[in-house]
Amino acid sequence: MDRALVVWCCALVAICAGIGCAVDAPTTKQVNPHWLEQNADSGHVRIVDIRSDMKQYWAGHIPGAVYLHFESLSVIQDGVAGKLLPARMLAMVLGQLGINRQSTVIVYSGEETMAAAYLIWALDYLGHESSALLVGGYPRWVKEGRPTTQDYPPVRSCAYALPSRLNEQVKADTTRVEGVLRSGDAVLLDVRTDKFFAGQAGPWRRKGRIPGAVNRCFKADVSESGAWRPREELAAAYAAIGVDGGKPVIAYCGRGKASAQTYFLLRHVLGLPDVSNYDGSFSDWSSVDSRPVDSGPLGP
Repeated sequence: MDRALVVWCCALVAICAGIGCAVDAPTTKQVNPHWLEQNADSGHVRIVDIRSDMKQYWAGHIPGAVYLHFESLSVIQDGVAGKLLPARMLAMVLGQLGINRQSTVIVYSGEETMAAAYLIWALDYLGHESSALLVGGYPRWVKEGRPTTQDYPPVRSCAYALPSRLNEQVKADTTRVEGVLRSGDAVLLDVRTDKFFAGQAGPWRRKGRIPGAVNRCFKADVSESGAWRPREELAAAYAAIGVDGGKPVIAYCGRGKASAQTYFLLRHVLGLPDVSNYDGSFSDWSSVDSRPVDSGPLGP
């Protein structure tokens, strides 16, 4: 090949790399604001704003972000409120957001990460290959002086194709939890506050916890700024209550939202191999009187 042509091709490759001609999928389930700003204009990236109040989105959001309320991901099933949408309905919601199976989905929230983690969990259930949380969410984006807008992005709805088999490993149901009570083959992890865990408070008719569960409140995993605590600290804290990867872990809370945050931490930050989120959580479990419920603090 002519030397001049080789030089020209190399220069072209360098220019394309510099302006981001193609997006590289995130190598982890978390991206920082710099990565997102560099890759936001790629046609494969879909940014989802999942803050709890739509008015926040109207007041300002990351350019290109579509809005999704957390409640849009849940539905009443068998009389139990707040369970994850069936896969076909979930696919319809994603398609309306312009998300297909090839999309790189970047999710952000506000001060807390529960809702964003819930969407990542739902995408994991669908076997979606490329998704990530924006580290620090919208507050960090604004703090770093990055651009915001009040404009709605152009969105073209599409079909979200379901896989031939859902990733059932990440989504526990009541039958699975009942099996764990008999076999002890998994760790039941209650991520609610200690008062909810002990049955001293809570909105449920039957207060308390699933028998045999261990407790670590999801709030203990993050600092006041909303960032994860140091990885070594988190790994040691979970190992101390038997969550160390030796057994599968089933996380639960009141309805599956807070436990989705713990699911994300254990699976995608600490790298535990088998973690699931109990869909419906304690609101589902406690709704049937024949299911046992314990109360009182653990230990002497």
